[in-house]
Amino acid sequence: LRYVDASEVPEGLPMVRKWDTAASAGKGDFTAGVLMAGPCKEGRFYILDVVRGQWEPDEVNRVLLQTAQKDGARVKIIVPQNPGDAGVFQARMFIQHLAGYNVSAERETGSKEVRAEPFAAQVNAGNVVIVRAAWNGALVEEMRSFPNGKHDDQIDAEAGAFNILALGPRVRFSF
Repeated sequence: LRYVDASEVPEGLPMVRKWDTAASAGKGDFTAGVLMAGPCKEGRFYILDVVRGQWEPDEVNRVLLQTAQKDGARVKIIVPQNPGDAGVFQARMFIQHLAGYNVSAERETGSKEVRAEPFAAQVNAGNVVIVRAAWNGALVEEMRSFPNGKHDDQIDAEAGAFNILALGPRVRFSF
């Protein structure tokens, strides 16, 4: 992995913040939102920011909105749509909560390992760059221990952001 200062990231790249959500304060899975940009003309993707924590549902909503406000309207926000009626309801609530931002829900299919393979290939080829920040250590440790580590929330979010940027627009699911 290559690290750069934020000032070294090319301007004007498409940006996506992908969320992997959880709802347990102080235990269990993390809620993680990865902001990624790319590809640049050399084919590199940039991890710009990671927001991560173990929050109760109201705090997750607050963090998602606060992060959208910080990121700005230019960033495409992707929230998960888990299977079943509860997942549809949760996705609707996230979208409603983020009214005014470019947000959509996306169903995830296949295992996390399969979804992460295209991203891992680009990491291994040296095409993923990370902006130096306090969150780097936790992110890289999770990447190193995947898929056998205790947590995979950042991986799921960054792989999702990468796949959206690399594959371009896809059909979105309606409710």
